[in-house]
Amino acid sequence: LGSWVELNPSHAKKIIEKGHEIGNHTYNHPQLTKLSKENVIKEITAGEKIIEDITGHNPKPLFRPPYGATNNTVLQAILESGYQYSVMWSIDTRDWTGISVKEIIQKATTNLHPGAIILMHVNNNNTPEALPAIIDNIIAEGYTPVTLSQLDIQNNIAAITPKSPMVEEKIMTPITEVKYQSSLMPNVKLEVNAVDWNCVETPRLHKNRTYISARDVANIFNGEIVWDGIQKVLIININDKKFKFHIDGKAEINSSVIKEAESAILINNRAMIPLYVVAKELGLQLTWQGDKKIVTIII
Repeated sequence: LGSWVELNPSHAKKIIEKGHEIGNHTYNHPQLTKLSKENVIKEITAGEKIIEDITGHNPKPLFRPPYGATNNTVLQAILESGYQYSVMWSIDTRDWTGISVKEIIQKATTNLHPGAIILMHVNNNNTPEALPAIIDNIIAEGYTPVTLSQLDIQNNIAAITPKSPMVEEKIMTPITEVKYQSSLMPNVKLEVNAVDWNCVETPRLHKNRTYISARDVANIFNGEIVWDGIQKVLIININDKKFKFHIDGKAEINSSVIKEAESAILINNRAMIPLYVVAKELGLQLTWQGDKKIVTIII
C-alpha cells in the first residue's frame, strides 16, 4: 500500500534493497468495485507515486486489488493505469484475523502446490514470527520460494510483457477478455440469515442460477480456498467437506461428483460458484424472490 510505504519508508527501501519484487496494492486499500473508474485510477496512481518516490522503484506491471475485488470497470482501470497483471492468491493464511502463529503456519503449508501464491499481511504481529517456519516447511517439501517473475520463468512461460503468450488463467492473471460478460448477467442481492451480505463481487444470475464469488462462499462459511490457476480448479474446504469446482466443468464433494450441478465459471477473472450447489450439499435452506432478485441463505 502507498499509505504503508509512506508510514514505513525505511522498511520499504529495505525490501527493495534485499531484492524482493513488489507490486501496487493501491494507496489506501478501498474496495475498488464500489468506486468509479476515475477514482480507481486515482487510488492506483497515488499508490504507485508514493512507492516510486520513496523506494525509487516502479511497481508495474504487478497490481493486487484490495480484498481481491474486481469487476469489468476495475480491470479496465488497472489496464489503463499501465498494469498488465491482477495478482491474486491460492493459499489464504487469514493472518489478518489475529490467529496464532501455529494456525498461520498450518494454513500456509497444508495445501502447498506448484505455483502457489501465499497471502499474508503486515498488520498482524504473529505473521513475522510464523514466516521462518513457513519458509522452512516450504523448502522441506521440495519447493523454492521465488518472486512472481521467477515463478513464470520456472514454469517455462515468457517474461512478463503485454504481449506475453501467457494466456491461461493463472494465479498471476493477465488482464484479458473474459468469457462471460457480467453486463449481460442480472445483478442479484444476497442475504445471509435475512441480512444483506456485503459481497466482494456482485452476485449474478446465470442460467437461472445465482452465482456468487468463491471468496464470498469462503467468508460466509469460514472456509478456505485453494485455487489452481493452471488446471482451472477451485477447492473450497468448509468444515469436513471439500468442494472441488472445475471451471466450466464438473463439481465434486469429498471426491464424489455432484450430479447435475452447474459448473463454476469465471466472471471478471473471478471464480463464481452456483450457490445452490453449496447450499444443497450443506443441507441449508435457500430462498429466491424473483421479483426483487434477492436470494437468501439460512445458516
